[in-house]
Amino acid sequence: MPAASEALARTLARGALPWFAAEFAAARDDGVFTPQWWGDLLYPGSLWPEDTATVAADVDRIAAAAAADRPAAVS
Repeated sequence: MPAASEALARTLARGALPWFAAEFAAARDDGVFTPQWWGDLLYPGSLWPEDTATVAADVDRIAAAAAADRPAAVS
């Protein structure tokens, strides 16, 4: 996972940004985040588009960190 998304996951896991989980889930549910968009953001020129599984795992890790204290996990 790139350093910026790793830092975001750690921040969320500590409980910071309490608004993030709901907004992130809403954006994913509404199709705002596409694998292409997220891959371009996280891996400009280095990994994308060859490895969609890594990009999906990074997005899932951020979602899980954001939803850790919520009753239903974001998937």
